[in-house]
Formats: sequence, structure tokens, C-alpha cells
Amino acid sequence: MYHENKIDKFFERHPDINDAAAIKAQFIFDYPEYKDWSYWDSDGLPLPEYKTVEDALLGVKLHGHNLEDIPERLRTAKVCLEAVKEYFGAMQYVPDKQKTAKLCLVFIEETIYEEGGIEKDDIPDRLWNSPAFCHRTVMRDARLMQFVPRKFITAELCLKAVKQDGRALHYVPKKFKTAELCLRAVQHTGYALEYVPTELKTNELCLEAVKHDQD
Repeated sequence: MYHENKIDKFFERHPDINDAAAIKAQFIFDYPEYKDWSYWDSDGLPLPEYKTVEDALLGVKLHGHNLEDIPERLRTAKVCLEAVKEYFGAMQYVPDKQKTAKLCLVFIEETIYEEGGIEKDDIPDRLWNSPAFCHRTVMRDARLMQFVPRKFITAELCLKAVKQDGRALHYVPKKFKTAELCLRAVQHTGYALEYVPTELKTNELCLEAVKHDQD
């Protein structure tokens, strides 16, 4: 999906500005945090150059993808967090040591509406080994049930997941697929019927699925 950054948004608002001095002045007016920025290109736009953490912060707020060009010594927890907030794709440039629970949860929130979601390897194994973290991820995106270690999956977690997204039933271990859970799943979306065990596909359940097949 295309990501719109500050510069894109700037030219959407000011399509008729084409003079470098006017562009710079208007940009600083729109984004006053750049008034002391030292590096500008010939078009009047901020030019990333990273000597301090403050430079790095302004750079990633301009576009999270700029994290790729920032020296690792300046990729602090705050810089990485701001980069991911601005553009979730910056996650690939975050050093492993900065992939904290807080940052990873922000990353998950930023990718909720992405069709493919996230990959398991986007999050360090040390976090997937935390039941509290796993619970919080599922509460943000039920699709992430697929990455939760079996030992952390409970009936309560399964119920919360399918109430958020019925298709999460796909990732529920068979021992937790009760008639009640399956009913909750198809009441959220009829498409969840695909993941209901054959022995639980009663007439009543199928009728519920039909009622909600467009949900």
C-alpha cells in the first residue's frame, strides 16, 4: 500500500508553489519543528543529514523510511519508535535490541489494515515467549493468534479473538473449538463457517453463518 509522507501531504496542500524559497518558507510554516533544520536541498525541501539524535528524530518524522540511512548509533528507542509510527515499513531497519514490546505493539497497530498483516519474524522470539505480550497482540489483531505458542492459548483468549474477528477460528486449537465458540465466530462473520469442525456444523449454526455471510 502506498504510504503518504509529510512531503507528499505538503504538495497536496500547496500544488501551486514551485519556487524553492517559497517552498522552504511554507514548509517551515506548516511544520515549525523544522525551522532550525540545517540541511535543505535545491528545491527548498529538508535534506536528511544525521549528526545528532535530534537530527534523526526530525528525519524519521519527515518519513519513517529515513531510518534506513540513520547511523545505528543514532537509532535510539525513541528514534525507532517515531519511525515506525510514521511508517510501519521502517520496522525492517529497527535494530533487534530496540524491538521492545511497546514498539512492536505500535507496529502491529499500524499494520492492522494491511491485507497480509505481519510476519512472525517481524517480532523477536523473546516477545513471542511472553504470554502477556501474546495476549496484547491478539487483542490488537486477532490474526496474530497464528503466532501464539500453543502453551499460551486459553479458552478465554480464543473467545476474545473470534469476537474480534471470526476468521481467527482458523487458528484456534481443536480442543477449544466448542459449539459456543464456533457460534460466536460465525456471528461475527459467516466466513468463519469454513473453520468449524464438521461435527459442530448444525443447521442452526449454518443459518447463523448465512445471516452474517456479508459481515
